[in-house]
Amino acid sequence: MYDHEILKSTSFDIPVIVLGNLSAGGTGKTPHTAYICDWLNAEGFNVAILSRGYGRKTKGFRIVNSDDEAKKVGDEPLMLSQRGFKTFVCESRVVGIQKILRIDNSIDIIVLDDAFQHRALKAGFYILLSVINKPWWKDAILPFGKLRENSEKAMERADMMVISKCARLPQDLTEFKNHLPEKIPILASEFIYGNIETRIGNPFAINSDYLLVTGIADPSSLLVHLQENPPALRLQFNDHYSFQLVDIYSIIQKSAERNVQQILTTEKDWMRFAPFHSIFEKANLSLAFLPINVNFLPNDEKLLKAQILNFINTKK
Repeated sequence: MYDHEILKSTSFDIPVIVLGNLSAGGTGKTPHTAYICDWLNAEGFNVAILSRGYGRKTKGFRIVNSDDEAKKVGDEPLMLSQRGFKTFVCESRVVGIQKILRIDNSIDIIVLDDAFQHRALKAGFYILLSVINKPWWKDAILPFGKLRENSEKAMERADMMVISKCARLPQDLTEFKNHLPEKIPILASEFIYGNIETRIGNPFAINSDYLLVTGIADPSSLLVHLQENPPALRLQFNDHYSFQLVDIYSIIQKSAERNVQQILTTEKDWMRFAPFHSIFEKANLSLAFLPINVNFLPNDEKLLKAQILNFINTKK
């Protein structure tokens, strides 16, 4: 209906950049969002991030504060806020942008985390992400596969394609290029994990036994990163899993059964663990997370930044 203009999309004079997936989750939209916003802020732009706030128990427009709970704003927006970004959530991205600009008219750019299929908004620059190990031309549309929409239709709206989770840059993207329109530049990115950050208990020791708990769509990159020091036990939950008290006690029990005093999780999962910190403390457990970022080849990084700056300049 949007393609045939039966339903109308809303656009804005301010530069609006959208990141999104071809498939359902697991491509690393949030780390890529953080990467782009970090760079734009360093360039002197006043950047705001707008997200749906997937998994939150609230509705409507909200400013995300660093001391919020994930159940109120969503785990990914909370993570971005704790990294220092101006972050907002709203189911309607159009309403969200309107309210952001009313609150702060000094905002220069708005970046949307996961809004490629939100057709009520017509952004100015679209970045489409796909993963290296799950080619879209070998997949099918939900529910028969993981694709959110027809890939050819998606390419028509995309200004750039990023192939994520390229564990060892450079990667040969020739096969991917053969399935893309010629107009779309294609870049490769990889995940880079930072130093483990302890949030509860004694400093985390990677060379000691630990329990790995994840609630993300695809933990494969994390497992590759940890392969030299693999966990003694691994518990995997669904993406954005809302941990309940019974889950926390089960995790603590399993760590006691294996005589493990350390729990490692992802930065996104920590956002949902935080409300239970006192229970982990009473159990004398150490709880830590691994921060995640992205990296591009120098030429790809230059192309990414040049195209985004060119778009921004066209809006001036």
